[in-house]
Amino acid sequence: HARTHSLTRAREPGGTGEEGSDGHLVALDCCCCYSFPCFCAAIMLKTAKVGAARPGVGCTPQAGGKQRQRRSGGCCSAQGGQDPLLLRVARGEKGERAPAWLLRQAGRYMKEFRKYSDVLPFRERSETADIAVALSLQPFRAYKPDGVIMFSDILTPLPALGIDFDVIKGKGPVIPNTIKSMDDVVALRPMLSPDEDLPFVQEILSTLRKEVANQATVIGFVGTPWTLAAYSVEGGADRYCKKTKTMMFNEPAILHALLDHLADALVEYLDYQIQSGAQVVQLFDSWAH
Repeated sequence: HARTHSLTRAREPGGTGEEGSDGHLVALDCCCCYSFPCFCAAIMLKTAKVGAARPGVGCTPQAGGKQRQRRSGGCCSAQGGQDPLLLRVARGEKGERAPAWLLRQAGRYMKEFRKYSDVLPFRERSETADIAVALSLQPFRAYKPDGVIMFSDILTPLPALGIDFDVIKGKGPVIPNTIKSMDDVVALRPMLSPDEDLPFVQEILSTLRKEVANQATVIGFVGTPWTLAAYSVEGGADRYCKKTKTMMFNEPAILHALLDHLADALVEYLDYQIQSGAQVVQLFDSWAH
């Protein structure tokens, strides 16, 4: 398995990729290449299509070869003035300083966060839009980082596919019905209507864009197929991924089918986040070994 840590931006078809184009940043973090290149290629294509499909967004040539940017007034466009620092630097523009943010900004280190985490289970916090927005904004209001990360989890899209999960305090994610056979994979649902299955994601991201305006970049994220497959096969967090690796060597067709299904679903989910307001999206492969 190869590992990489890189930043890639999807560019609009017909655009030049110069400053001012409206591509979305895709951040790849510790990515395992097992079934990953096709997933990344699909994401690049999908995000490019999203940019092309949004009315009023794009680059129009002007005299002298310069690019004039057109923007609509939707949630995915800048609300007057200059785009936030993190987004500009991610596009390759020169910033006045290095942007700073934390991968896990909302957390127990904040007293305000514990008022929620001590009394409410994780999924209630992450899937109730007003609570998730409040938790996402806590570190932003306290420290003013350059990125505001949606309070969520990489497992959030799994119930839409038919894989239920819970997060147990002190133990972590638990998936009671694991993937063991090809029949289990075939029984999974496709990600056809994330706006119906996961409506809170749209509400969280669109609200964050309005609350943050141009003061910071709104960040979404997903887990990659390998990591979500590992959780789905193991039934929880296992640093060695023994069941998943056993399946990979002994029954590779099952694992490939699961990875393909997850890749298709996650592309749709990532597309949904971008259309809902995410300006930068991160891909996490926590169990890449």
